[in-house]
Amino acid sequence: ERSLVVLNINKFIQAYNRYLTKSFESSFDSVFKEWFDNECRNNNVSQGEEFFSKTTSIDIEFGDNSTESYEIPVEGKLYDQTKLEIVKSMKDYDILIEGNMEWSSGTWNTFTLNLDDGNEFDPKKIKAVGELGLIVDYTYDGKYLFNSENDWELNDGYISVHSSIFYNGSLHKIDLENLKSNLDSNDISLDPEIMLNFIIEELEKKEKMNNFNPEVISDTGKHWTSIYEEALLLYPNNMRMAAKHLGIKYETFKEGCTYYPFLYNLWKSD
Repeated sequence: ERSLVVLNINKFIQAYNRYLTKSFESSFDSVFKEWFDNECRNNNVSQGEEFFSKTTSIDIEFGDNSTESYEIPVEGKLYDQTKLEIVKSMKDYDILIEGNMEWSSGTWNTFTLNLDDGNEFDPKKIKAVGELGLIVDYTYDGKYLFNSENDWELNDGYISVHSSIFYNGSLHKIDLENLKSNLDSNDISLDPEIMLNFIIEELEKKEKMNNFNPEVISDTGKHWTSIYEEALLLYPNNMRMAAKHLGIKYETFKEGCTYYPFLYNLWKSD
């Protein structure tokens, strides 16, 4: 079961508030899982068997109980193709919510076709109908003649929800699991403008951090943040000496300490 939904920041917050329960599980991750579960039950999200190419193999059981396998074409787009089209239509600050219900075992569904005695069955007339990378139905001779038996038996299912914000020409992931706790720890309200500014600031901060050159080399395998931390602890009251100890520019040292809270908390202005 899959869904791709684009929300602006206002509708994103509205969806969160609507499905927020009174339990202690109030993270965006848990709330939007509840949102997707409701979408599955009430809004007929795409449900079916996943396909990965333009054809798929099916088993056909005939009236005499014999079974044969056939390779049939799939008319529809893969998940990534559909997602790309949606992304191309998005504007800055739009939020894409991707909901998935994955089933680890069981069978999905059976489709039955009854033909008049005068019509000879031709498997070449069968085509699968695809949506979001899932086969959701079948046609025969271009018509929806199959009856769905609704006899799926699925178990061991779990919901996953992913979120991304469109900004500066591309999608950027939002960590739904940590978003609420980050907002709370920074005393950020769910005001649309304030919250959006926070998300963008964190995004830009992360991009700067990924492009940051710490200018330190270690043969011990230590991450540069550990090396910075050691210098801060060695010279707790003289940041310039700490930078000199590492053999790097003071400005570089200062910039690196702004990206991680535990380094920033050790920093002393001088």
